[in-house]
Amino acid sequence: MTHVEVCKEVAKKCKLSEEEVRAVVESFVNITNQALIEGDEVKIKGLGTLYSKAYHVAKRDLEFGQSSEGGERRRIRFRPFESANTRITDGWKALQPVPKKRSV
Repeated sequence: MTHVEVCKEVAKKCKLSEEEVRAVVESFVNITNQALIEGDEVKIKGLGTLYSKAYHVAKRDLEFGQSSEGGERRRIRFRPFESANTRITDGWKALQPVPKKRSV
């Protein structure tokens, strides 16, 4: 789902305008990004935790324009809550077709 699709669904379910929802979603994304940049974790109730993790980068792995001395990069990671993981797995299983029984 794209953020536009999410905004449309939320607007429909909450009876709000898409512009209002879009402003809220964009604010949420901006606040989340800033928290991750600062090294904070972002816990989303019922879903999981977003966090950034530092990695050492070897001299040869650096991209153009970065120091040739090596350094550190941060990557975003997601750790689902167990309840969300179970809900999503069970929901996915419910959508799978039931295999037909074969008669012997």
